[in-house]
Amino acid sequence: MVIQTTKVPKDKVAEFYSALGELHAYKRKPVLGKCMFWADNCAVPPIASHLLSRSWLEQIADPSHEFVQFRLTTEDRMNKQGRIEAYRAGINKAMTFPGFCQPHDSELFACLEKQIFSATQEQLRALTYRSVCCEACAKHQVVDCNWDRVDTQMQWALETNQQAPPSFAFQMMGEMVQCMHLFGKKFDLENMWRNGRDSMAGYVVRFARRPTVLVSTTISPLITFTGRVLESRWDWISVSIIPSVDGGWAVFTWDKAAPKNPSLFVKSFVKVPKHLQTTALLNFVFESSDKFAIAPKWWETLSPERQDDLFRRYGSSLKRGFEKPASGTLLPPKAPWADWNPVEAKYV
Repeated sequence: MVIQTTKVPKDKVAEFYSALGELHAYKRKPVLGKCMFWADNCAVPPIASHLLSRSWLEQIADPSHEFVQFRLTTEDRMNKQGRIEAYRAGINKAMTFPGFCQPHDSELFACLEKQIFSATQEQLRALTYRSVCCEACAKHQVVDCNWDRVDTQMQWALETNQQAPPSFAFQMMGEMVQCMHLFGKKFDLENMWRNGRDSMAGYVVRFARRPTVLVSTTISPLITFTGRVLESRWDWISVSIIPSVDGGWAVFTWDKAAPKNPSLFVKSFVKVPKHLQTTALLNFVFESSDKFAIAPKWWETLSPERQDDLFRRYGSSLKRGFEKPASGTLLPPKAPWADWNPVEAKYV
């Protein structure tokens, strides 16, 4: 899908690719240069931690151990408009982040790696914690990479027009605020581990068929599946779609201390008819996250029109910009075009 008005001016091409290279380098930098499990004050450098368990990704990958992801093209941006495209990503590098040292990665997520998923509190907490850490890491990398530019632009604004701060600097300030809130959520989850308490709420859906799109993301919901626009609150909810031996799961988790928006978001999903829940989830995944993996065999069965629709949804992700999305953005279609056959759902 072509993104309009995205060519880079000739005099800005070198700057564009320099900034892009810098951002890619920052994506490999761990937060504070150490393991993200700060409850143990671990100073060991992290490995490339998988956001979704490698064994889960293997279940949807092709024989080359690859799955499909989306990206914005960056080739020849002076002469060509940007495009959202699908590409093959390898399991060893994709869906990873510089999160945890090897011992902590093995210890913290053993309940996900070595046990059959059954939505125990331990598994829900581990699934949520890994998602929150990945999101916090990504936000920190973006802010850290761009902070010198923000400082320069804000200094320019103070010297020229204090009433009109640069939009880029304003956007980065918003990213920094989100980053701080995510780290607050991370500390809360670590305190649960340390104190042996549990203040998480959850809702899980079990599918009879294996999901063809896997995801793990943490957002502050802005809109519901029934079209209700929510108040702006820092009420985080984590959403994961994972496979199992006999089908798969959709998992929603949130903090009981901040229940309003997550509870409304989940209640709206419960109201979606079962035969439309898969397409409602797919709408959400493609609009709210870039941390998903698509089964290549399934992707290749989609019509060009359906693929283009998913590209458009990815291009208008709920996380981008400051305006709230249109109220009907997550409403499922009248007829399903995918169905993983939900057979059981419950609050946990």
